[in-house]
Amino acid sequence: SRGTVELSFNEYSPFGQVRVFDNDHLFINERRMCGYQSTGPDSSEAKMVEYELAAFDGTDLSILNVGFGCGITLREEMRRTSRPVDVVEINEAVLSAAEKFTPDLTQTDRVKIVQDDGLKHIRESDTIYDTILIDIEDPVVAHSSDLYTLEAFKLIHDSLSENGTFALWTFQPGDRFVDILYYTMKDAFPYVYVYADVAVASKVPFRTLEYVPTTPYEINTLDRKTLTEAYIELAGSLAPITDPALLPEKFRLEPDSAQ
Repeated sequence: SRGTVELSFNEYSPFGQVRVFDNDHLFINERRMCGYQSTGPDSSEAKMVEYELAAFDGTDLSILNVGFGCGITLREEMRRTSRPVDVVEINEAVLSAAEKFTPDLTQTDRVKIVQDDGLKHIRESDTIYDTILIDIEDPVVAHSSDLYTLEAFKLIHDSLSENGTFALWTFQPGDRFVDILYYTMKDAFPYVYVYADVAVASKVPFRTLEYVPTTPYEINTLDRKTLTEAYIELAGSLAPITDPALLPEKFRLEPDSAQ
């Protein structure tokens, strides 16, 4: 039988409806993103910080985090740097939820939050970072898709220090998708590594083997969104949920409770 679920937060923005269930599960447009409580330190979102900082010693690191989500990556980054972390989040409703569920991250001088488009912010900023981490919605989402392109990766490369690294969290639905992502990152960076749900590009080599693609060369650009095609082709029914009827049953609400 269907369990009881509490709608803890519900806010609309031009970048999607944000809902939080049971003070934990963050949904954007009917798709679960993460959990404020249930996404733990062993998650790929947390592990990506370990991957992106593998080339660095010490804690004097300048970090840009694009995409607030549940603050999982941000919290890990704060443990690794003595400097304030810059955060860019496009969805004001995500930041409103963050104020309610992670006030320790939003109300501290160790975090500098800007509401803006991530690619626009990188393009217009003259700050040089040691590492840039992107944890956003998938490339089928219009306001996220440009950040997965070669043009974006080149801008990111130029925004990094000489030993800089770049980490990208993404659902990996199949070989073609992962290979397109690899080829696109490789055209902007000399070294690219692929982990579970995480790709890391670096200006310096890591002590691990680089990823080896198995499909023909394809890249993702602003005018040729091959990554979006591959996501839809390979993910199939796992593509972003747009029909509330497809929401996991325990999180479905009756019409009057969604107001």
